[in-house]
Amino acid sequence: MKASISQLKLVFTIFSLALLSLNTKAQGPCNEPSIPIISGQLVICNGQSTELSLLNANLGDATNWYWYSDNCGGTLIDSGAVITVSPSLTTAYFVRGEGGCVTPGQCSQQTVIVDFCPPPCINPFINLLSEPPTICNGNSTEISIIDGNLGDAAGWVWYENSCEGQPVGFGPSITVSPTVTTAYFVRGEGGCLVGGECSQITVTVQNCEPPPCFSPIIISLSESPTICNGTSTEISIIDGNLGDAAGWVWYENSCEGQPVGFGPSITVSPTVTTAYFVRGEGGCLVGGECSQITVTVQNCEPPPCFSPIIISLSESPTICNGTSTEISVTDGLLSSATDWIWYENSCEGSPIGSGLSITVSPQQTTTYYVRGEGGCVVNEPCAPLTVTVNNPTTGNEEVTACNSYNWNGNDYAESGVYSFVSQNVNGCDSISFLNLTINQSTSTSEEVTACNFYTWRENTYTESGSYTYTFQDANGCESTEILNLT
Repeated sequence: MKASISQLKLVFTIFSLALLSLNTKAQGPCNEPSIPIISGQLVICNGQSTELSLLNANLGDATNWYWYSDNCGGTLIDSGAVITVSPSLTTAYFVRGEGGCVTPGQCSQQTVIVDFCPPPCINPFINLLSEPPTICNGNSTEISIIDGNLGDAAGWVWYENSCEGQPVGFGPSITVSPTVTTAYFVRGEGGCLVGGECSQITVTVQNCEPPPCFSPIIISLSESPTICNGTSTEISIIDGNLGDAAGWVWYENSCEGQPVGFGPSITVSPTVTTAYFVRGEGGCLVGGECSQITVTVQNCEPPPCFSPIIISLSESPTICNGTSTEISVTDGLLSSATDWIWYENSCEGSPIGSGLSITVSPQQTTTYYVRGEGGCVVNEPCAPLTVTVNNPTTGNEEVTACNSYNWNGNDYAESGVYSFVSQNVNGCDSISFLNLTINQSTSTSEEVTACNFYTWRENTYTESGSYTYTFQDANGCESTEILNLT
């Protein structure tokens, strides 16, 4: 009698349980791990890390502690009794002992809260200020931070008498001009800072005796000049010392009124004999003694004025249109004139150049004029010089040819427009254009078989052979017909 499938399954199950029971008795009982307490900093700022560790942790027969996020047995993130985590959001962490004979069971849970904390604000500090100065009433002094760090402050702010009220300056140093002894305070402000500790520096003010004021001294002036009416001269201090004065000041006719110049020397152009006065002024000085120099003015006869002379000009050139040439005074004397002036087409209007020579580029034959001008010279006659301008020439030629055409030493086998550049009788470019039409000769053949005789092109042939007929076609080109007669 055969056993049923159900009976076989039951026997197999009983056998398996018996084996499991024997194995368990051989190994002994399995010690479950404890459910530990998760310890660590549980509130952190975004971007920070925290260390999580286990208290009252007993693995039993488990092999290690396993950590999960979000749920027990969820995403495995680490293992061990101590781990470091850096969550960007608030996160729940789970841990339990696993491995060996242990069946994974309940987890310990702890939540790490993530706050979006502001960054820490670093306070400014001042290690050293400049030495407290002592000044005289009416003077200024600079006070400064010698050694300091702004931290997260935006800048240094200075106050007077207390660390409040309206600022009196900004930056690592300021210049002050107190009239009495004054305490100044400075601190870093702005950015994430509100208020803060001030550092103090005191400026002591004394009523000092003014320093001595040294008067300027003029030892010698230039010689008193004599000039002609309409001319100028320089007058100057030859030897002198300003002392505490700021500069030399010149006057006309008296040592008062409006100054006529400044410095150790001036240039004057009086129309009558005039006395000039000079003294040092400015600084601690008020008023003072003047020194005098007289410029004598005479109505002199004007010097003679000599006219310029042009002895020769360069040769009158001939040029091609589009080129340049130089024209010049080859021999001449300016005399009382100051320069040679050049004109175009007449000796009037606006000059086109100056000097012994100029370069011109006329587009047509042009006469240029030159004369000496300037100084005492007025309206002297001009010397002419003509530049002849030749133009390039062009020509066009229409040609029809058969097969090829030779033009200016070149053979052309195709229709087209061709150019050739040469020089004309004036030495300028001559450009010729050839509008060429090429017609090709033709050649045809004809195969004919006839009895006894054959008449072709008004000729009668009684024998086999090749016969040629040459004629001019409609284009005037030589054409050939060939008769192959049998």
